[in-house]
Amino acid sequence: MMVFSLMVLHVFGGAFDHSARGVHASWPPLGAALAGFLSGTGLSQGTLEAGYRGVWWLHYLVILGFMVYIPRSKHLHILASFANAFFKPLGPKVVIEPISLEALEAPEGRRPLAYRRFRTLNGRTYSTFMPVPCVAGAMLTVLPSLLARLSRPERSFIT
Repeated sequence: MMVFSLMVLHVFGGAFDHSARGVHASWPPLGAALAGFLSGTGLSQGTLEAGYRGVWWLHYLVILGFMVYIPRSKHLHILASFANAFFKPLGPKVVIEPISLEALEAPEGRRPLAYRRFRTLNGRTYSTFMPVPCVAGAMLTVLPSLLARLSRPERSFIT
C-alpha cells in the first residue's frame, strides 16, 4: 500500500508542478492529463505551487515512514541486498569432480545389490550410485508393511 501511495503522490506531484509552471507536455501521459485538468479548474498559480509543495512533503513523509517500516517487514531485502552483493563469495558455488568408471566396478567383476558410493560435498552426503535392484528391494520391503497399516480399521489417518 505504501508503494502504491508513493506512485500516486508522484503522479499528483508532477501534475501540480506542470500546471503551476504552465508546462503543456504529453509525457508523462497520466500526469499531463491531470495537469490539464488542474489548469482548467481555475486555481491560482500560488494554490497550485502550494499543492505541489504539500504533495512533495507528503511523499517525503511516506518515504520516511517506509524506511521505518522496512526492517520489520518482508521488504528488508531492499536494504540487505547491498550487503549481500558486497560479501558474496566470488568463487564457484560447487566444484563437480568427475567420477571414474573403474571406481564403480566391484571386486571380482560382481556388483553387490546394496552397493552405494557416498560423496561429501560442502558438509552434505550424496549417494552418487545406487543400483536399481537396491531401490526395488527397499520398496518391496516397505510396501507390504505400509499397506498393512493403511488397511487396519482401528487406525484412521483422516481424523
